[in-house]
Amino acid sequence: MAYRLLSISSGHGEDNHASYIIRALRERRSEIEISAVPVSGLGRDYSRLGVPIVGPTKVMPSGGFFYQQKGAIWDDIRAGLIGLTLGQILAVRRAARRHDGVLAVGDVVSQTLAWLSGLPWVGFISPLSALQRGRVPLSEPLPRVLASQRCWTIATKDPVSARDLRDRGFAHARVGGMVAVDWLKPGGRDLEVPRGARVVAVLPGSRPPEATRNLGLLLHFIRAAERAARGAPPLAWRAALVAAVRAEVPALAASEGWNWDGAWLSDPETGAQVFCPDDAFADIVHAAEAGVGLAGLALEQVAAAGKPILQFPGEGPQFIPRFVRRQERLLGELAHTVSMEVPGPEAFDTGAATLLRLLDDPETPRRFGAYAAARFCPEGASYRIADMVLAMLDGAAAGRPRRPGTQDMLEKVE
Repeated sequence: MAYRLLSISSGHGEDNHASYIIRALRERRSEIEISAVPVSGLGRDYSRLGVPIVGPTKVMPSGGFFYQQKGAIWDDIRAGLIGLTLGQILAVRRAARRHDGVLAVGDVVSQTLAWLSGLPWVGFISPLSALQRGRVPLSEPLPRVLASQRCWTIATKDPVSARDLRDRGFAHARVGGMVAVDWLKPGGRDLEVPRGARVVAVLPGSRPPEATRNLGLLLHFIRAAERAARGAPPLAWRAALVAAVRAEVPALAASEGWNWDGAWLSDPETGAQVFCPDDAFADIVHAAEAGVGLAGLALEQVAAAGKPILQFPGEGPQFIPRFVRRQERLLGELAHTVSMEVPGPEAFDTGAATLLRLLDDPETPRRFGAYAAARFCPEGASYRIADMVLAMLDGAAAGRPRRPGTQDMLEKVE
């Protein structure tokens, strides 16, 4: 039987997570039909997989991070947020007539849309974790939504969160894991690393203009590290840049006093060189001994792979102090914060010293590898969640659209 699945995701990172689960679903059941409603942004991760988008899309001024900046919600409302949301609700309700179940990735928005579909769903609450505050933060109406019998499984990013939810009465909470780690397979790209050099991943993010500004800050950090590392083994900086950021590198390089030849950024002041290969993120993460950046999902992937990361806030809208603190709580000892404000020369020097200390410590790979494995999960998260989705679809096909054996706290509403 060819199941029809609707994927609802509430942001760029959530689109990315959903795309990994979709890959695993297609490996498990190649005949599955999938459509998508990306709530924030254009859903490019879906488009790259050939998944049709069935709802309206629009990029909001906040980039989906209105909750992190005071007043940003009003900018989004003026840009049409209310009309977009109503259109997405209608699109979900229409799509539900021709789908068998839902994969909802994200927090309150995506899970509520899944509930409004009237279909059974699996909820992967990837942005939420008990590692951040000791408990999974469940803002209203999320507790009641997730208690619905139509929510077959709540998948979490880490074991601590699954235990917390089960302790709070959500018996259907299960460990999912870090889905992106499953697909961090090196593609054999030549990163042109000199013998004896130590590879550092440079991760500015993926949304210009923020990511371009972030890259400018990272170039200042690299200068500080190169000055501090004189006489030590060389540092091989390898940057993962999306096409939209790469297009802005020539102007950035000129403004920062760097040279750009289409693949390498070079600094006449310190001799630093940053190689920026196309489409080599997995190769860079695999080769790196550490990462430095202002990118939420990418830094999480580096950390989950057992590599320490250095971070500091930029000008936003995403990687601001509040987000940096969130990453600290999520990643624990894997995260090293250079500064809690946009750094100046002194903070860059301190961060450079921290990076060199981590790279010089022979225990760093073992220590952080073991820590990441204990804090998160082994590989296979995308397949674990895909199996949860298939169990839900099989149950619905057998005439069981609701999760058996659990009281529906929303029964009166539904």
